[in-house]
Order: sequence, then structure tokens, then C-alpha cells
Amino acid sequence: MKKNLLTLLLFVFILQTFGQWVDISPINDQITKLWFKNTQEGYAVGKKIQYTNDSGQNWSQLVFLNQQIIDYSCLNNNNCYAAIYSVSNKYIIHSSDNWLTYDTIFQNSSQINGIKPISVNEIFIGTNNGLLHTIDGFMTIDTLLQGAIGNILNIQDSIFFAGNYRSFDYGQNWTLLPVQIGWYGTYNNTNKIVSGISFNTIYFSGDFGTTWSTFPVPTSLGYYEPGDILLLDSLNILICGPKYHGNISSEEPGYQYLILSTDGAQTWTPIFYQTTPLDVYQMNSFVYFPNDTIFVGGTDKILRTYNPLTNNSVQYFEESDILLYPNPASENVKLHYNLTESEKGQLEIFSIIGNKVASYVLPSSEESINISVKSFDNGIYMYRFF
Repeated sequence: MKKNLLTLLLFVFILQTFGQWVDISPINDQITKLWFKNTQEGYAVGKKIQYTNDSGQNWSQLVFLNQQIIDYSCLNNNNCYAAIYSVSNKYIIHSSDNWLTYDTIFQNSSQINGIKPISVNEIFIGTNNGLLHTIDGFMTIDTLLQGAIGNILNIQDSIFFAGNYRSFDYGQNWTLLPVQIGWYGTYNNTNKIVSGISFNTIYFSGDFGTTWSTFPVPTSLGYYEPGDILLLDSLNILICGPKYHGNISSEEPGYQYLILSTDGAQTWTPIFYQTTPLDVYQMNSFVYFPNDTIFVGGTDKILRTYNPLTNNSVQYFEESDILLYPNPASENVKLHYNLTESEKGQLEIFSIIGNKVASYVLPSSEESINISVKSFDNGIYMYRFF
């Protein structure tokens, strides 16, 4: 009987061959929010609004406001919104032409914490005094919830989270959550996981908020109040921040840290840090393109990585540079790749539970490998090329 070797090209290639964290910072600014329209076009906002159309290689300043931007969001038609904080005034500005021009469209006496535009006219606003809603561009405003509302999380156009509440009907009716969440991080649609954070606790729900698991922020390492959470899957979790490091009673400024858990928030490991405290808002915004690139923004710094699970220097290959075929296979597979003459490729094959079962050194750009001599059992295998 012939034995089949089925490789998982996409998953393992992405997991193993991405590179280190790279600083792609724009002009210095206290960055509070990253927002990307796609993998190329994005915005970094603080007291400025800065724009990139080449994945962060180059940035251009669009607007200098000299007031801190708290939250930022865009629709697909270049209608963009920024929530501004100043001691004497809190307001929202809007632009429809990529910030060539902009107007103040809403002013409020209470702190504006979050903004979620659904259309040009329908907008949800989280403030210290409640969740506000308009369907006519602020001509009329409804108060949907009372109390301090932080971030607003919209899932699949029907599930909203705001403050300690959840709505299944586009934000019209709300139910109180069984946990007290101060701020939402993100959600993972594939695994239907929702995350939220309070001061020293991380919350995860696998059923869009019906039941929750709680995990402590790793205060033993000096972390308090993480700035944002990024769920890669049900086990791999990134936290950026924290707002505070060290003596929480005096709100000692936070260092620039990224911490990683690969076991569902049971244990944590620092994977990037900068030991000079700059400001209380550090590493506070994630942008994630699944199976591709992660951006994280903080004070005067934006980092990008092709692998959230490592900060080691590893050669990064474009997906189009590697081709393994046929798949599945029973005797021979060919691996085609583009390297310089001085570079050598190495292929390792793993079982589905992670045991390495074979390795090959590949001296040429197209190598044929006889897999039948290794006596692979029928099943699914993974490979790493580096």
C-alpha cells in the first residue's frame, strides 16, 4: 500500500519562516491608534494623522492637530473619523477626502473614549457618561446606555459590545454581561473568541460573551492594565503595553513591552521590550492581518513583524518564492524556492503533534526529495523551510 504525505503549506510556512520585529516608525508622535484600510494603506494617529501606502515603509503627515486623538476609524469610502481629547473640549472630526479638508461634527462635555461609524450618518460613540448613537449625522442623538463606556466592539454586523453590555440586534437592545469588562481588545472570528480587559484581569469568551474565562495580567513581571490584546488563535495571545510598570500606586510610566502566551494565557513571555520609560501609554494598538503581518503602535514607535511567535532573526521568504508539489504525494515531492547562490535551504518535516520526523539540506533552487524511503505513516504532516 502506498503511503501518502500531505503537507500543510500555508499554516506551517507562515508560522515558522517569518522574521523579527522591525521598527517602521513615522515622524515622532505619541501614537494612540493604528488603523489600516488594507495591507498597504494605513494611518498612525496621535496628535497628528499620518498616512502610509507602502505597509509602513514611508509615512506622510496629513494633519497636525496639537490635540490628542483617542480613537480613529474609517469607512471604505475614505470617510474617516477621529475622536479628540483636550482638557477644555472633547469632539469628533470627520473627513471625506483623506484629510485634505475636515470638519468638527460633534462636541461633547464628557470624555469620548470610542467611535464606531457604521455609515456616514450612523455612528456609535462611547463616552464617560454613556453610549451615544445617531442615525442622521448628529442632528439627533440617542443615549443607548448609561455609565462609562470604553471601546465599542462590532462583530459580524449584529453583535455589539460596549462597556459591560452586549447586543444581538445591532445595538438596539442590550444585556448586562456576567463579567465586568472595562475595555475590549479584539475577537477571533475563526474560533469565535472575544477578549476584554479590566485593570488586572484578562477575559476570554468562546461564545461571543455568553460565558467567560478569566486570567490575571502577569503582575509578577510588573505588568498592569495592558493596552491591547491580540488573539491569534485560542492558545496564542499577544498583549501590548502596559500602561503602568512597577509601582502602580504612583502610576509609574510603562515600558514598551510585548508579552506572549502560547498556552491560553497560563504563562507569559516578553518578546519585545524597551527599557526606557517614555509615557504611560505604551504599545497600545494592534493591527493584525491573519496569517501575514502584525503592526503594533506606541509612543514614538511602530513595530511590524512577520511572525508573532518569535523575535529571532529568521530569513523571510515571500509565499510566491516557495512551491512544494505534488500535494498529497506518495514517493517524491519537489520543493522549488528562490535563494541567492550563497544561501542554502533546509527542510524539516514534522508530525501533526510536532515531532520532527525528517530533515533535508537543499543545495539547489529546485530539489526532488524521495519521501518513500522514510516510511512515513499515512496522515497529515507539516514542514518548515528556512
